[in-house]
Amino acid sequence: PIREGLLEETLGSFYAPSRPLSDVTVLQYRDPISRLSRRFFHHLLRYKRFEKAFLLAVDIGAKDLFMVSY
Repeated sequence: PIREGLLEETLGSFYAPSRPLSDVTVLQYRDPISRLSRRFFHHLLRYKRFEKAFLLAVDIGAKDLFMVSY
């Protein structure tokens, strides 16, 4: 639960930053953060955190994950 919260905050700081990130930063970290988000999605499903997994898929705009959660 503690690590889950920290990971949520980390992903949130990238996908919904309080201050805009530079384009260079977004381009540099977009792929690794995307992979981490998808792994976190599957982790949430594994532990039956369906609502949180669904909201994560919505937040990151990963339509293919909707099919996994359905």
